[in-house]
Amino acid sequence: MKKKIIISIVTGVVIIGAVCVYTFSHKNNADSSVIYVDSVSTIAGYSTNGTGDRYSGVVEAQKAVTVNADSSKTIKECYVNVGDTVEVGTKLFTYDSDAINVSIDEAQLEIDKIKADIDSLSKQIQELQTEKASASAEEQLNYTVQIQSLTNEQTSNQYDLNSKQSDLDKLKASLNATTVTSTTAGIIKSVGFDNTSSGDNSSITDSGADSDGIDDSDSSSTGSSLSPYIAIQPLGNYQIKATLSEFDIASVEKDMDVIIRSRVDDTKAIAGKVVSVNTDSTVNNDSSSDYSSDEEDGDSSSSAEKATKYNFYVSYTDQNALMLGQHVYIEPGVIDTSAKEGLWIPEPYIVLESDTSGYVWKNNNGKLTKQEVSLGSYDENSMSYEIKSGLNDKDYIAFPDDSVKEGEKCKEANE
Repeated sequence: MKKKIIISIVTGVVIIGAVCVYTFSHKNNADSSVIYVDSVSTIAGYSTNGTGDRYSGVVEAQKAVTVNADSSKTIKECYVNVGDTVEVGTKLFTYDSDAINVSIDEAQLEIDKIKADIDSLSKQIQELQTEKASASAEEQLNYTVQIQSLTNEQTSNQYDLNSKQSDLDKLKASLNATTVTSTTAGIIKSVGFDNTSSGDNSSITDSGADSDGIDDSDSSSTGSSLSPYIAIQPLGNYQIKATLSEFDIASVEKDMDVIIRSRVDDTKAIAGKVVSVNTDSTVNNDSSSDYSSDEEDGDSSSSAEKATKYNFYVSYTDQNALMLGQHVYIEPGVIDTSAKEGLWIPEPYIVLESDTSGYVWKNNNGKLTKQEVSLGSYDENSMSYEIKSGLNDKDYIAFPDDSVKEGEKCKEANE
């Protein structure tokens, strides 16, 4: 009950404030004989229409994923080309198993040789220890030095043996994983070992090389190295890149909740969150793709044009709600999950004729006309009526004070 009372009070204050702003604006322009109208979407609360902070953004793909290849192996065949679409598990390329078998044979030969050397050293040490036992006191020191030298050599050989055995085990394991598959669904962005030379290194993340049977963390001990071979742009892995000016930099911060609205239909809104604000680099002021909220509101002052601009990035969970390349608006705030379905207009904007009908003053080609509306339910908390017919969110209407008459000239409030 207390929550409802608070909501009612807040809603009432908002409506009264809107009416006062409208009345003040209208009176200030009374001499011009022009009535100002507001969009229904703004009045209904779908859109801020410039009344608060709003930033322009565009949907873009997130960082690409790279599939690494072991540069110590030979790639036998690649199954994909740039532009191909792949799914999780799609075969990307295979290693040459013949080359791996040759490496296994070579590693085994080295291991056998080291083992033979260790056995030979063990025999030499044993012989020297036997001779030392019957040697004179003057010869004891000489035998001790020889035995110590051979023991050190044997220890070094044992270390090499352990290292070579580890290499051999990994070669044998990789023989069973010669085919590398995709770990993500997406589009092949590049193929080849020179794919990171395009200057896009910063947008590529290491996906690991687990798919080829080699643990990245152990690659340094094998003498091999992992190199980016295929880059995949994930499908549906989108984020929004938006722009703000230096004057608004304090208004946007990491982890802040935002509302994302379509620029075509701002009644459609999804929830988002700021994931980062890039203050380390600036946006080219000549860019025409991004605009700050000041520029959208028509502020073309020289100070705004010269203001330093920065990018910030927004994530959202409903990946199917927006398309790649779509332009959107970003507003600070949280979506009201208790919002009602349908079109609801505050009661003061409606001239009531009965419980189910009334009219509003609608903009019709620059002139006001009386528009009949059919009314549905009434919400006491928000003091608004459901509009069943006669009006939509794309229309513009005026506040019905005494000066509003049929045929009066009108102008959109944001013009």
